[in-house]
Amino acid sequence: MVITFEDHPARMRVDGEQVPAVPSQRMIRIDGAHAGYCGIEPGRPVSMIRHYGQNIINEVEQAVTEAFGEPSAITQPPDYGGHNPWQ
Repeated sequence: MVITFEDHPARMRVDGEQVPAVPSQRMIRIDGAHAGYCGIEPGRPVSMIRHYGQNIINEVEQAVTEAFGEPSAITQPPDYGGHNPWQ
């Protein structure tokens, strides 16, 4: 498993140039797939956009801690076992 960080995908135009609209956050990717967001300062939370097992969450926490400092919390959506209750 490869965990990487990229600029937040939101962009805004400044002086005719597209720049990150949320410079204090990074997008988390797991094996290239968008997995969540984290702050670039220690103590900022991690927000995952899908549910992951505890082993993966532990690896995300370690990667975020090494890159930006220990997060205050890691949140993720509930595990609906592949079923979307909203459909």
